[in-house]
Amino acid sequence: MSMNVLRAVSLGFCLAVVLPSNAMAQGTLIPPNSKVFLQHIDGFGTDLLAALIGANVPVVIVTDRMDADLEIGGRKQQRNRSASYASDLIDEATITITDIHTATVIDAFTLTAATRDKLARACANRLNDRIAIPKPTEAPRVSTPAPSEAEPVQSSPSPATIQPSSPPAAANSIRLFVQGDFNRLADFTETLRANLHALGMPIRVVQRGEEYDYNIIFALDDTNASAAALDRQGVLVASVIDSGFRAKGVSEGAARKLAKRMASFKRD
Repeated sequence: MSMNVLRAVSLGFCLAVVLPSNAMAQGTLIPPNSKVFLQHIDGFGTDLLAALIGANVPVVIVTDRMDADLEIGGRKQQRNRSASYASDLIDEATITITDIHTATVIDAFTLTAATRDKLARACANRLNDRIAIPKPTEAPRVSTPAPSEAEPVQSSPSPATIQPSSPPAAANSIRLFVQGDFNRLADFTETLRANLHALGMPIRVVQRGEEYDYNIIFALDDTNASAAALDRQGVLVASVIDSGFRAKGVSEGAARKLAKRMASFKRD
């Protein structure tokens, strides 16, 4: 075997080893309402969750990776803005978005911002830009023949006579579907229930698949907790973040803050 052939074989072997199997899919758009699993990301996952909900990014956050279509991971750190000012720190996040089913990296980027919340919003906007917006389809036009004079035109029933398909919920009970971090979900739910009741908003927690008035999403890391309330149309009603030293304390703190926000929204 000649030297040139050996070099070609060696080069081909090196390429096979170096190139990852999950190479980035350039220009890949994310389908709306994809199920997303958020990693911890050095505690930044809680901030990113709140930013995704606050920006109404059309994705569904799940707490079990097995249920997800996409996984958002990476790392978050602080670094000096320049070598001249050692105390001038900025927040930096390196984020990867991976298709769990194909192990394909859909997007990878690094962003910086002056604060954590601004950095989280920038990352949420980046994800939102990668989501494919379906083009509205025009409904087919159906031509209706004009009625003949011999055939009387029957009027359609008035909308006021159409009865709702399901009875409305009781006026004094608000149905909540609560989901999120299972470690302190019970503490969060009980504190939310007690505070809403004290504010004149008695609630009933429903199970998955049942009708609800508000969808409550709760996320927790070691020292930060976030919670958000969405109505039945998926519109964000309220979102809060609480920080502290204990997981139980921040869970209950987030519940108290969310109860006040929801009560204020109902009064308005």
